[in-house]
Amino acid sequence: MKKLIKSDNDKLINSSRFSIIKIYLTDDKELIKNIDKWNESEIEKEAEKVKQLENNEKVECFDFSEVDHVSRLFLSKNIMKEKPLCNYGFDVKNNFPSFEEFLEKIRTKNCAIKKLLLDTSFCVGIGNWIADEILYQSKIHPTQNVKFLNDEDINNLYDSIKDVLNISILVDGDYSRFPSNWIFHYRNKDEMIIPGSGRVEFLKGSGKTTAFVPKIQKVKII
Repeated sequence: MKKLIKSDNDKLINSSRFSIIKIYLTDDKELIKNIDKWNESEIEKEAEKVKQLENNEKVECFDFSEVDHVSRLFLSKNIMKEKPLCNYGFDVKNNFPSFEEFLEKIRTKNCAIKKLLLDTSFCVGIGNWIADEILYQSKIHPTQNVKFLNDEDINNLYDSIKDVLNISILVDGDYSRFPSNWIFHYRNKDEMIIPGSGRVEFLKGSGKTTAFVPKIQKVKII
């Protein structure tokens, strides 16, 4: 496993316009051991050691050019345990929990279900329209407070997250190949009635538009 060991921006580190950043990867344990020195006074000496590896077949590199100066790169020994990633929840594609774990996580929450699905401290990988699709397939109202969901509701939600994500990935995000019964196809139609389900309506808030079908997605209060 190769490790990220050096970020060198060609003396443009303080530029307000742009930086050209070179990332080097190596298995050299000596360089990896000294990773903490790269942002200190010995950075130039470490950079020279890295440059000596450029003819070594173990070294890989790539350039990163960012004219607007808004992107960020991070050097880390264990990126999943450091900010910002340590503040994120589970990855719905690569680290989806078991149903028991999912149930335990959701039972600690007290908020609207769509808000929770979009909260990256709970999970990552679900965007606005995907959340709408998941909730439509689960027959759960987007403003439903999660504390009023029973185990069956949460099981339907759990299965829908997996199904919607897996199908979207399987067809490479090509919406023309999404299942015909998805609410996605009715978000921008003049006639927004889904056969067998009902009329699509919209809620707006926090800069986002939520599509749902009130006939089958009802708010539950227990």
